[in-house]
Amino acid sequence: MRLTRPSLLAVLLLVAACKPPPPSASPPRAVKTARVAEKPLSRAARYAGTVEARTQVELAFRVPGRVASVAQVALPQGGARALQEGDPVKAGATLAALGLDDLRRQDRAAVAGVAACAA
Repeated sequence: MRLTRPSLLAVLLLVAACKPPPPSASPPRAVKTARVAEKPLSRAARYAGTVEARTQVELAFRVPGRVASVAQVALPQGGARALQEGDPVKAGATLAALGLDDLRRQDRAAVAGVAACAA
């Protein structure tokens, strides 16, 4: 007996449809419920403590002044953020820059001191 393509396809579909029934679902579990309600606090809690930074970085500059900028790190999704502890940096890279206002004042004071001595 020779099977034609349509009959072979029909046999394959019938065989594929003969699967055991799926396992029955377990019965629902009983759960405890509670009604949510607002209650006044019976007593206030007070705690004593000290707030400290998680990490501290000791930096030293050759001259006093205010930090004007901190190096930026490029983000993979675009944009940038300030350099943080643990970020890789290259040797000789500028990590922070001081503002020039204090240095300019010191320079003017030194020039005025030299002029006063010369007079």
